[in-house]
Amino acid sequence: MATQEKRKNRRFTLHYRIRVKFRSSGRTSQLEGVTRNVSAGGLLLECPFRIAKHSRVSFTIIARRAHAIRPIEFVGEGKVVRVEAVPPGSLFAIAVMCLRPIEYRPDKSRNGEGNPPKFVEKLLVLPRRVQ
Repeated sequence: MATQEKRKNRRFTLHYRIRVKFRSSGRTSQLEGVTRNVSAGGLLLECPFRIAKHSRVSFTIIARRAHAIRPIEFVGEGKVVRVEAVPPGSLFAIAVMCLRPIEYRPDKSRNGEGNPPKFVEKLLVLPRRVQ
């Protein structure tokens, strides 16, 4: 009988561009990839480079919606918990556990003001604004 994996947070299948920063060999490196799924507790991404397991990472998810003027950005920090080669071997699947909730980054052109789009509230725990 197969055991089913239990998850704390609901996962959403989302394919968005992601920028990841991490330290490797004493240097800060940055790469781009694509998210495969995202939850409040972590994410799975694919990229052409391996990031070592247990590495701390910071990331920016760039979400483009149909008819949107600008992309919506989300930021987070986490730790790599799993790395697997994706057949035929040109990509790596990298699982990241978030060290804090993923946050919506307000549009800089509006001086950090503005409310996130409605769909964001379903995905992420957003910090409340202090009035």
